[in-house]
Amino acid sequence: MRRSPTRRRHRSVPASFMTLGGRGSLARARIVVGEAMSLLRMHGGRRVANVGIIGNLIHYLQREDVVITASDFDEGLIKEGILGVPVVSGEFSPQIVAETDVALVCGETLASDTLDELVKVAKDNNTKLVLFAVTGCHFGEEYCRTFGID
Repeated sequence: MRRSPTRRRHRSVPASFMTLGGRGSLARARIVVGEAMSLLRMHGGRRVANVGIIGNLIHYLQREDVVITASDFDEGLIKEGILGVPVVSGEFSPQIVAETDVALVCGETLASDTLDELVKVAKDNNTKLVLFAVTGCHFGEEYCRTFGID
């Protein structure tokens, strides 16, 4: 039987790595928040940080019994907040990661050169990380191999 040319073979990757291409931003947000909630259930706590704001994540987190903190480098978000959640400058991301139980960290932390520090702070403070890369999803396997999986 001949395979369709659009069908690709995928290498085996860790169980916690998933690619969600084509499913839509709401579905991705539900899955990311679901991972955060699973980690909270396994390890306890109710404090969640969103580093690199994604509005849909905030939206779904607000449906849960959690305390949300958020950081970003976007001046508009820092000034106005999002969906009623205050946003601090990205300069304070290490502090909010240290003070939460689970941190949802966006792939933009690669561009801002803050990911290494956030991973170290998370390890030092027993903060679980959920790393998501909206535009860099092809880096997922490398993230898992380099930083490990919570």
